[in-house]
Amino acid sequence: MEVNWPSILVVSDGSIDLRGTFTGQLVAVPPKYNYLADGDVIGFDHASRKFRTLYRRNSAHNSFLVTDRCNNYCLMCSQSPKDVDDRWILGEIKESLPLIDPSTRALTFTGGETLSDWDDFIAVLKECRDLLPATAIQVLTNGRAFADSRIVDAWKKICHPNLMAAIPVYASVDHVHDHVVQAKGAFDETILGILKLKDRGQRVEIRVVLHALTAPIIEDTGRWIARNLPFVDHVALMGLENTGFAIANDAMLWMDPVDYGDGLAS
Repeated sequence: MEVNWPSILVVSDGSIDLRGTFTGQLVAVPPKYNYLADGDVIGFDHASRKFRTLYRRNSAHNSFLVTDRCNNYCLMCSQSPKDVDDRWILGEIKESLPLIDPSTRALTFTGGETLSDWDDFIAVLKECRDLLPATAIQVLTNGRAFADSRIVDAWKKICHPNLMAAIPVYASVDHVHDHVVQAKGAFDETILGILKLKDRGQRVEIRVVLHALTAPIIEDTGRWIARNLPFVDHVALMGLENTGFAIANDAMLWMDPVDYGDGLAS
């Protein structure tokens, strides 16, 4: 039987002979990649002859890295910011979205700061609205961009039925939050962004990463959020990932969860 597909990916530990049946591009990978399955999406770098798995249909935890750039420089950042021109990633994501199973339950966009190229990223979210209306879309962002009314208005116009912005608030005191994210004025912009999102009826999750700078004051932070931001949709308390900047700043950040358990329980 002759096959007219432009390309085929084969997982095999032996030679493959498709002469006379296939004239397109054949990509063969060893058995260690046998986790790849029908419906997965992979991206190829032809220059390096390498590929990356962009989406796995059978996974409940799919995410797209939007950019490595960020206007915060968090002490515990797991995806260390880089000042690079990586706008090509948004193009790759746009090409990937039509290949994603519409029954996918959830999809996350992360960075860097996902709204670094906000106009192009909003266009990606509109594609999600049209192609994946039943998929819960979560966008990890530091929230500072939403202080700009143009951006928050564009976000509202996406009108995805299940879109949420996940935004970190690390303290109830501005200088503590700003120190954690290494950006003066970040707290004020972040809170203003949250207020503008909720004013426009958008869904917001607040995230607090717990470590030696934030865990000892979690009771105050929690009370402040409850008193000043009671209208947010969800609050997540998160453990410290021992990767990225958290390794370099271990002496400053590490705190045994046992030692802040009482604060969480109160």
